[in-house]
Amino acid sequence: MPKLGQISYNNLRGVNPLLIQLVERAIIDTPIDFRVTEGLRTISRQKYLVSIGASKTLDSKHLTGDAIDIVPWIDHAPVYKWPLIYTL
Repeated sequence: MPKLGQISYNNLRGVNPLLIQLVERAIIDTPIDFRVTEGLRTISRQKYLVSIGASKTLDSKHLTGDAIDIVPWIDHAPVYKWPLIYTL
């Protein structure tokens, strides 16, 4: 049965427990493996992401632990191309 790896769990620290449960279920139900790349962010990290255009707001749900970023993991590598990128 598929399961989240340690890197994903490390990136889930501080994330809403209900969202963690959702991710744990998703890894079982999805046909595509994925990794959690980011969860809870500091305001300084969020400001940086806005400054480089990687985020559009300083009011991100990441600041409260209510958002995560995931990336599909195919053939032992991340795939950063649409339509395989999703943000929960």
